[in-house]
Amino acid sequence: MVIVILYLLIQICYICYTSFYFNISYDYHLQSSSPAKNAATDGTDIGVYGGMNGFSTVLEPLMTPIIRQFTISNPSIAPGGTLNINIQVTKPLDN
Repeated sequence: MVIVILYLLIQICYICYTSFYFNISYDYHLQSSSPAKNAATDGTDIGVYGGMNGFSTVLEPLMTPIIRQFTISNPSIAPGGTLNINIQVTKPLDN
């Protein structure tokens, strides 16, 4: 099991540092025959969709609110003044 995980990590690092191109339209789910299926120490898949926290299908982290809009209405203020910020958040998209 440790050898398989080490092999997968080496392959991932090799891809990341040589030719990896991230594209949101690609399908990053593991194939059913992948050695990374249920191979994590908690029994979940290894990869972007595995683990307890994971990511949505649009690759947003599932454990945090997602900032959708961030507006500073007065970007120039005097020392000791008040900075007015409007932040809009939603739960992660998961379609």
